[in-house]
Amino acid sequence: MIIAYVLILIILLYRMKINFNSFNDDYLSKEATLPIKGLFVLLVFLRHFKNYINPSNNLLDNLFYSIDGKLGQLIVVMFLFYSGFGIAKQIQIKNKDGEYIRHFIKRRLFPVWTRFAICVAFFLITDILIGTVSNYSLLQILLSFTGWTSIGNSNWFMCITFILYLIVYLSYRLFSFENKRNNLIVLSILCVILLVIMYFVKDESWWDTLLCFPLGMWYAYFQNKIDIRLHNIKTYLFSLSVLLLSSFGLLLFSVKIDSTGISFIPVSLMFALITVLLTMKIRIKNKILDFFGKHVFSIYILQRIPMIIFKDFIDNRYLFLIVSFIITVVIAVGFDYLCDKFRCMINKKGKSLENS
Repeated sequence: MIIAYVLILIILLYRMKINFNSFNDDYLSKEATLPIKGLFVLLVFLRHFKNYINPSNNLLDNLFYSIDGKLGQLIVVMFLFYSGFGIAKQIQIKNKDGEYIRHFIKRRLFPVWTRFAICVAFFLITDILIGTVSNYSLLQILLSFTGWTSIGNSNWFMCITFILYLIVYLSYRLFSFENKRNNLIVLSILCVILLVIMYFVKDESWWDTLLCFPLGMWYAYFQNKIDIRLHNIKTYLFSLSVLLLSSFGLLLFSVKIDSTGISFIPVSLMFALITVLLTMKIRIKNKILDFFGKHVFSIYILQRIPMIIFKDFIDNRYLFLIVSFIITVVIAVGFDYLCDKFRCMINKKGKSLENS
């Protein structure tokens, strides 16, 4: 299975450009972050795939399991960081009169939840068709639509995302500080409270990376100052600093990464910042990773459906991987296409009602 990591590495290196003599001003733009998201959603796919095959003891598969274990929760860190950063930027641009936050539930949280709920419905249909729906109680099925429980689908990340969105809404809607930094302080406090609650009620995957979300928001708040400071550093010194920091970080991760729980929190925050540092100097122009980045949500949520269906029918793990991957891509693209069509139809109807 290590071949899968090798292929991902080859894809990552394809058309990668290291800018020793310049600074990528758009290192956190949508175009720059798409391939990063695409990279990590492929790693998520391999993580989930591993759970549907029987472990083997050959050298290459052991290496595959070792790498996956070292990566741990780091594969979701940038999703949370970029989400927080993007929301903070939208607040800076669109919330001058408070309109963005007033409509945040309707325009941000509800559309994401709707897509998630539809995906959960697909899992419910799958469970009915293969006869496993009896494994779940009615309460578990109902709560699965919030992400609090699962009926075979990935759930913890989406549940945490929904709660973080609610925290954003509360932090900016209930408080009208002139200095928006105070809203971020309130948001950060609420995130820490959420972490503590999840510490007692859920396993560590629910809380050990969630602070990367407010970190992304804080980075957006200070980005202009950070960029100005970095532009003033001599280019070669900055390049050397990025290299040294990244090398130190990678060394730390390779040693750590048996760290779990509370000790993993600073590791996840450092990983997010080092990734950001690297993207200041490294530009990834890769249509393959861009493609997966554009469909990151649907690939992340829907990938378990073919795995669930075919795990008992395909014994060969390599064939199982290929079939699951191809079907995941097909249904993810189809799902996004239908969602886009539906959204356009709703928008047209809304505009026609406004003009009538």
